[in-house]
Parts: sequence; C-alpha cells; structure tokens
Amino acid sequence: RMAYGIGRLWVAQGRNYYGGDLINSDPSRGVESILHFTENDYLNEGGAFAVPWQTGEITGFSFASKQDTVSGEGSLMVFTNKGVFEFDAPVDRTTWAALRQPLQRFSLLNFGATSHESIVPVNGDLFYRSQDGIRSFYFARRDFGGWGNTPISREVEAHIKNDASRLLKFASAANFDNRMLMTIEPQYSERGCYFNRMAVLDFDLISGMRGKIPPAWDGIWEPDFQILRVLTIECKKGPRCIIIGSNADDGLGVYELL
Repeated sequence: RMAYGIGRLWVAQGRNYYGGDLINSDPSRGVESILHFTENDYLNEGGAFAVPWQTGEITGFSFASKQDTVSGEGSLMVFTNKGVFEFDAPVDRTTWAALRQPLQRFSLLNFGATSHESIVPVNGDLFYRSQDGIRSFYFARRDFGGWGNTPISREVEAHIKNDASRLLKFASAANFDNRMLMTIEPQYSERGCYFNRMAVLDFDLISGMRGKIPPAWDGIWEPDFQILRVLTIECKKGPRCIIIGSNADDGLGVYELL
C-alpha cells in the first residue's frame, strides 16, 4: 500500500505509515529523492505515524481532492478496515514538531476500505469497497450522525452480499468514461483470487445542465474471462481502462475496455 502526493511517497507497514523525503530535496538526487526515507531519523520531526490498534492494519491510501490549491491535492486519507483517518501536514517536515494541532485526525469510524486498489477518486469524493458493500466517503460522512448510515450499493446488494470477506482485500476499481467499475464475486483458485463480474455505477445522470440527480447503478457487467485487476492508465490521448484477466485456458491476458 503506497501513494504519492504533495511531494512525498507514503508507504504503509501494518498499522504504521511513513513519509519519504520531499521530491528534489537533495540536489544530488533530484527527483529520485522521493525514493529515500532519510528524514525519518528523528521521531519528533516525523518518524512513523500509526492508526489506533482497534481499527486494524492500514488497507489503503488516497489523496482527496481540494479546491483552490496549486496541485489540487488535499489531505492524505488513511484507510483501515474499520475507519478512515485524515493526515494533514505541511510540506516542510521541519515544522511538524512545532505544530499544536494533530497531524492525524479521525474522519470516519467503522466504515473503512478493504483494499487499496478499490479506492477510486471521483471529483471530490472517494468511492471504495467496504465489508458491508460499496461506499462513498462523502455520503458516509454526511450520514454519520444519523441512524441509517448504510452503503450506497443497496440496488446491487443481491450480487455482493455473499462476497467472501477474506477475499475482499483483492478487490479493485476504476473510474472511466463517467463510470465507476468495481470488481465483485471473488473466487479463489490455485493461482490466486479472481472476480467474475463488475458492479458499474453511472455518473452520467449528474453531468447535465438541468437539475442534478444522483448517479445510478448501470447493472452488473460480466466479461467472458476472469478478472484479476481493473485499472485506468494515463496516455497521450487520454485515460484508458485496462483489465488484467485470465481466460478459459488459464492464460493471462490484458484487455482494454472501450
């Protein structure tokens, strides 16, 4: 589990996570400075940060979007199975020891992510796979004070309610063509975990000039191969959606979703 943002590389190890050196902080290394962790020598100036033991180990990272900033990057969101934490620190590590407010703050309790690859940024929100379904960080925070804090996947619950919890750590998702694609129905084989289908959420309904309405589930998509990973990559002509899968002959393949 690893993420890059605000000039640093962040890496998780169990309940702890570490921030690498600031990019270009060492003139002799240049961009490669981010591959070093020499600034973690003194705990009062950084060191390792940790999430509470009762929330479990770290399952994923993502940087939330933030308006009116140079890079558009907000705080580092740290996910566990049972919670989400917001880490907000200045770029300059030498000022960390002098701060009075906490660098890490609790953001959401009980509704964390099962895997790093399932966390998908969509505009200013984060969608992810949780133990009880598919959730949105924005909607979960909005409904946190109510009695009915539920996932947003009720319409497709029949297809995901029997997913094996121990296999959800292999779930992946992608944001492509105004849709979110989330792998569901995990199965285990001798070669590892694979997924039979994808649950697809359509954001096209909120893209018009008229009144905004919530996104709608676009159904369950089932390819003719086993899904190992779905992801998006950036190319010169724009984003492309790639699916890594295995076919009936047990051979690996790379497919593109058009």
